Amino acid sequence: MIKKILFMLAFAGIMITHAQTGNIGIDTALPTTKLDINGGVTYREGSPITVNGATVVIPDLSFSQYRLTGTPSSAFTITGPTTSDGTTAIIAGARLIIVNATSQPGVLNSFSILPGLAQEFTYSNGSWTAIRNPSGPIGLFAKSAGTQVITGAQVINDWVVTTNNFATAWNGSIFTVPASMQGWYSISAGYSTAASYAGGIRTPHQHVLIRVNGITVAQASTAVVITGGLVNGNAPGSGTANASINYYLNAGDQISIIGNHLSYLVSNNASTPASAESLFTYLSILKQ
Repeated sequence: MIKKILFMLAFAGIMITHAQTGNIGIDTALPTTKLDINGGVTYREGSPITVNGATVVIPDLSFSQYRLTGTPSSAFTITGPTTSDGTTAIIAGARLIIVNATSQPGVLNSFSILPGLAQEFTYSNGSWTAIRNPSGPIGLFAKSAGTQVITGAQVINDWVVTTNNFATAWNGSIFTVPASMQGWYSISAGYSTAASYAGGIRTPHQHVLIRVNGITVAQASTAVVITGGLVNGNAPGSGTANASINYYLNAGDQISIIGNHLSYLVSNNASTPASAESLFTYLSILKQ
C-alpha cells in the first residue's frame, strides 16, 4: 500500500513538473500555447462598486471585471488596482474590464468610459492602459492662435488657423462628431492671457473646461498672484491653463470649450470677473 502511495505521489510530481514547463490544454489534447482553451472563457464579475463622488477606487484585482454603479452628478475619476489580492503586486499583462453603469463618464488614466459602455484595460509599465484599435489617427481637426475678449465664463468661439477634414463639423463654437466618425478622440484645449488690474492686489484665476454634450469631462486651472509693481499704471501678471483628455465620442456628440476668467481681490475678499482682455487660445481634436 505504501509503495502504491509513493508511486502515485511520484507520478503526480511528474505531471506537475510537466504542467509547469509545458503547455496546458482544456478540451484539447494538443495545446499550442501555455494555456489553450477549446471553448469560451468567462471572467467572473466582482461585487458592484458604487460611485458616490468625484472619485472611485477599484481596490484590487480579485476579479477581472467590475461594474460601477451609483448616481454621480458629474464625470468622475477611477483609480485602478495595483495589487491582485491587497498585498501581491500586479504584474504587466494583467487585464481589467470596467463596466460603467452610471449616467456620467468615468476616467481612468485619462481614458474615458462613457455611461452604459465597458472598456478593457491592460497593465503595463506600472499603470493601466486602454485596449483599443491600434490603427493610426484617421482625422485631424485643429484650431489655434485665436483671440477673444472674455469677461467671466463663456464659450470660446474665436478660433483661427484651421486644419479640418471633418467638413462642416465645426460651427464656430461647437464641434459635432459627423456620422460614421464615432470612436476615440484626443481632445486638447487651453488659453493664455496677460492680466493687468488696478485697485488692489489680485489673484486672477483662469480655467479651461472641455465639455461633451454640456457635461464637463476635463478641466485645468491656473492662478497668477499679482504682488505689486506697475505696468502702464496697473499691476502685471500672466498665466496659462491647459486641459486634455482621451474620450470616446458617438456620432452627433458635441464638444465645446469654456474659458473662465475671474479675479480675487485680496483687499475685500471678493471674487469678481476679470477685466475684459484678449485670450490666446488653441484647440486640437484628433481622431484615433
